[in-house]
Amino acid sequence: MNRQADGPRGTGAAASILRAIAGAAAAIDPIAFVLVSWWLALVSIAVLQQAHDGLHERLELAPLLHILRDASLAVPAAAIAVACASVAVHGAFGDGRPRIVGRLVWVAVATVTFALLSMPGNALHGALFGAEEEEGISPLLDLVVDGGLALVGGLLALIPYVLVIGPPTATSAGRPVPEPSRRHRPGRGDVVARSSH
Repeated sequence: MNRQADGPRGTGAAASILRAIAGAAAAIDPIAFVLVSWWLALVSIAVLQQAHDGLHERLELAPLLHILRDASLAVPAAAIAVACASVAVHGAFGDGRPRIVGRLVWVAVATVTFALLSMPGNALHGALFGAEEEEGISPLLDLVVDGGLALVGGLLALIPYVLVIGPPTATSAGRPVPEPSRRHRPGRGDVVARSSH
């Protein structure tokens, strides 16, 4: 058997992960992906800023501008979290619109990933904008507390979102998920039907 003719075949965990990534990428609706990433960032940043009310930065901004600036910095972490959750759910539950368990798994993976990614992001934010530190706690504990706040913000953002709208897949937006292309090459055993006119 010629492996070139059959195409690459993978087995094991790596192949499963690659299939989940490819399937999730094909199933994600780009507009829904961007919207849920921004929504996650905005709500989480609002929760963090509410918890840090009274702390100051080098350059004070109006509250709305402050939320928009910080959310725009958090969107990449939110997008990575949304992508990781989509891959995890696609790998665990397959194609189509996930049922309630799949949706809750999606929320859990997205919020935990976002909370973990937000911890170094919060440290970077403090360094960039001269944000005051919480008094009476160590910098490490401050990062953990901020990660916990990001987790709470993520849950507040994503539980209602995913229950009402669903994960950002093409099927949740009402569009069919494209089938992966599978080219068939006729072999010796294939019978080719010919029509005579």
